[in-house]
Amino acid sequence: MEYDDKILMTRVLFEKGAVGAVHEHFHSQATYVVSGRFELQAGDRKEVIGPGDGFYIPSNVAHGAVSLEKGEFSALQERTFLIR
Repeated sequence: MEYDDKILMTRVLFEKGAVGAVHEHFHSQATYVVSGRFELQAGDRKEVIGPGDGFYIPSNVAHGAVSLEKGEFSALQERTFLIR
């Protein structure tokens, strides 16, 4: 995971039934669903998302996910670094 004061880049592997607890942070987050299906909650909205879907979470918006099957969220490539 890498981030600065504006954006978060992350890669998360989920087992079926795993929970990404609802949380918020000061940086925004842009994420792509590589595999699996998830119930995503962001603010008052809930969506079931799957491979090829992407989502953007603005700064300080509460969000979390439940993995409906094994999968991966990614905003990274194989090699990740942050240039400051």
